[in-house]
Amino acid sequence: MSGAGPAPAVRLAAATATAGRFRLGPVDLVVAPATVHVVLGPNGAGKTTLLDLVVGLRAPDGGTVEIEGRPPDPDDAARYRRLGFAPDDERSLPLELTAPELWALCAHLHARVAGDPAAMTGRAAEVAARLRLDPPPVPLRAHSHGMRRKAQLVAALLHDPPLVVLDEPTNGLDPLAAQELGRLLAEHAGGRGAGVLATTHDLLWALRFADVLTVLAGGEIRFSGPPTDLLPTDLLASAAEAFDELADGLR
Repeated sequence: MSGAGPAPAVRLAAATATAGRFRLGPVDLVVAPATVHVVLGPNGAGKTTLLDLVVGLRAPDGGTVEIEGRPPDPDDAARYRRLGFAPDDERSLPLELTAPELWALCAHLHARVAGDPAAMTGRAAEVAARLRLDPPPVPLRAHSHGMRRKAQLVAALLHDPPLVVLDEPTNGLDPLAAQELGRLLAEHAGGRGAGVLATTHDLLWALRFADVLTVLAGGEIRFSGPPTDLLPTDLLASAAEAFDELADGLR
């Protein structure tokens, strides 16, 4: 008799969260390994609250949240080495560091649990090059918002995590960098077998790169499934072509 398959990278079952008058859920959502799962929604839809539940920044008011079959635990360093997370704010960024210093710090912190810092800083350089980030030797506070965002994304990916959680990763990115990020995430999911969960309000980016698309509005899931279940294949192809033409025109 064959054994059970691998646990989902992320599973939410009837998960709820309340902040003031806003209520998220109940939310049922599964992020499978080797999948790019994009949550699309307008500002105020509950996307950031959803990711806060996933990474353990807040506990659900009801229902359950699991990462690889277990509840999130911010105190479990070994498990959190398996997570690459970039929030949609810069409060966690040490702005007095340069970008390479940030990456070296992250590599050192991950290496305390497992991993080779040299390999991680090497991967950081590769990801930065893909995102067309060649940071000058000045503190992050002196960088543009877009450059800081790229540095933050590199920090989330440098340790080759099997679960990537990104909140509005295309914010601050030009179309070419957004395209390359989408390709990086697709390669990471396909080659690493990683589960990728990203939120966005960028419809074209979501349609271009999502294996599974979840539409969130007013704290409720309005749709979840392959983009082909939402739009005809020819329309999806046209959207992807339009996105790539826009990005390629900036090369």
